[in-house]
Amino acid sequence: IRAAAGSLDSDNTLSPEDRHANTQAIEREVEYLNALVANLLDMSRIEAGALRVERDLYDLDDLLTQPLERVRRRLGGRRLEVDLQPAVVRVDAVFVDSAVTNVLDNAIKYTPEDAPIRITAAPLDAAMIRLTIEDGGPGVAPEVLPCLFEKFYRAPGARGGSRGGLGIGLAVVRGLIEATGGRVTARHSGLGGLAMDFDLPMVAEDYIHRAGLTGRAGFPGRAISLVSPSDRAMLRDIQRLLPAIGGRIVR
Repeated sequence: IRAAAGSLDSDNTLSPEDRHANTQAIEREVEYLNALVANLLDMSRIEAGALRVERDLYDLDDLLTQPLERVRRRLGGRRLEVDLQPAVVRVDAVFVDSAVTNVLDNAIKYTPEDAPIRITAAPLDAAMIRLTIEDGGPGVAPEVLPCLFEKFYRAPGARGGSRGGLGIGLAVVRGLIEATGGRVTARHSGLGGLAMDFDLPMVAEDYIHRAGLTGRAGFPGRAISLVSPSDRAMLRDIQRLLPAIGGRIVR
């Protein structure tokens, strides 16, 4: 960063193309350092038991909007394939955003320019939905898979890259996802690289039927005629969930 910034300040012979390249190099390094500091802070909070979890109800599509926008700016020639089944999840949005961003960063880092990155989501059972991020990179050896989420673990040369990390990114991912009530596992992908499975708590369809909710998440519509004021928990969930699935309360 110092070298690139110094050349912009003192070297008047640089062409516009070289100045642009130096500016991009600075931006990349700043993004890397920001992510590194965020991971270190998250890791310290996880180990100290100091995470403040704030679960709420979110439409999965909306939850992934910002991570996907960030990754699209850095895809290069990689193909991004997204296929998400509609769902409403009960999670900490900041934790899920950070975990998904970490995994997408790894996918870009280790996936060749012409390879795909695929993001899918489908219900695992009545209470969980599985969000999968997989890539067409080189993958890792089978014996490495159980070690990927250990702090400071780095696969020995299995997934290349121009810059080595500290080996804490996936440890942070596991800590954040578990804190929000989910789980994360790694396996080999049919694309050739790694697949990361995030199992996230989902609002069950039968609960939405009982609550009288309607919307675009695949549930048949009907109106709410009465909500018992004594059931405050259900009323609170209705107020949070309705906007996520395209509904509203009429008083």
